[in-house]
Amino acid sequence: MIIVAGEALVDLLIDGTTEVQAVLGGGPFNAARTIGRLGHPTRFVGRLSSDRFGEALATALVADGIEHAVKDLAGEPTTLASAELNEQGAAAYRFYLGGTSAPKLTCEHLRSVYLGDADAIHVGSLALVLEPMACALLAWLRAAPADVVVMVDLNCRPQAVIDHHRYRTNLYNFVGCAHVVKASREDISFLYPQDTPESGAARLLTAGAHVVLLTDADQPTRIVTPNGSRTVPVPAVTVVDTVGAGDSFGAAFLTWWVETGRGVEELGLLDDLERAVALGNDVSTITCTRSGANPPLRSELTHWP
Repeated sequence: MIIVAGEALVDLLIDGTTEVQAVLGGGPFNAARTIGRLGHPTRFVGRLSSDRFGEALATALVADGIEHAVKDLAGEPTTLASAELNEQGAAAYRFYLGGTSAPKLTCEHLRSVYLGDADAIHVGSLALVLEPMACALLAWLRAAPADVVVMVDLNCRPQAVIDHHRYRTNLYNFVGCAHVVKASREDISFLYPQDTPESGAARLLTAGAHVVLLTDADQPTRIVTPNGSRTVPVPAVTVVDTVGAGDSFGAAFLTWWVETGRGVEELGLLDDLERAVALGNDVSTITCTRSGANPPLRSELTHWP
């Protein structure tokens, strides 16, 4: 079982003509759907609204075979994000957070989540900063069993908050609970403006991570560990948009890791990490060929390493 905790929201995709398409999203929600579509048992821990968007999010979880652990629906409307797409399909985000459903995940909700069958926990994105959700998740991770692999996807969204110092502090606290940290070049630039991606990754290792996975759009993914580093090429594809690409990468990595019987102790094995990253790259690039966060089914993959 992989447990994914954090926000579910609706992305409003805006292209150059200002036409708007509403698609289901949120980093953890996208990650959960990826794991579910890859055929692995998944439990999503996030607060949904009772509005129509919330119903659509709940329906999508069921369709992908995902257990939704929080039955208490919020009376607040669904959290929204606008994603303005450039000519290359890259998205620039703005968020509509105040008085919405996603941040309303509390310690009380998390206390009811069953952890007895968990092999891994995935958290990330806005869940690392929106309150009371962030504080509740941090306390929950600190109490997680030591043999459960914890993956944190930084997916920094500085445009979502005003207090960047507090945001960075929150992120450092979550890194201290993580075994695996996924970070993009942009994440490192936000956290450590004076560092290169590699030196920033080294800082994340010092902060507590066992492994850092550095993504950089269509450039090779770098695996950074205390025992050394490797790069893994990203397949070339025609990009429709990049919405959900990083989310699906991390989720696919974690799915392979758990499904093949790897755990915390194996995170120093570079050959195994390389295989998991290669699968993550494959899944991520397929997601980029589709509009919105629409990860592939396991049957769509040409191989399962």
